[in-house]
Amino acid sequence: MRKIIAAFVLGVVFSTLLNITGIFKPDSYALQPVVAHQGDTLWQIAARHTRPDEDVRDVIGRIMEANGLQSASSLQVGQRLVVPVRVRRGEDSIATAAGRG
Repeated sequence: MRKIIAAFVLGVVFSTLLNITGIFKPDSYALQPVVAHQGDTLWQIAARHTRPDEDVRDVIGRIMEANGLQSASSLQVGQRLVVPVRVRRGEDSIATAAGRG
């Protein structure tokens, strides 16, 4: 019984340390408003908001989900979109989102 309690306590401590360091913290997103212009594609818009450590296809998926788009080719000139821009823990989401676009 002591081993089970010790393992449980050790697990809680380890989990807490990982959460404090942010290793397993989920990403959060700032919503960046964007207006589609002539010639814009969802790929181009997503590429402008993709971090170096992420895949543009993931950003396209987030844009489509956030805007209820059924197809990446359904973009219209003048269409207003929100782009979920990934914000890392400790970053200012407003400054990060404003720096993109």
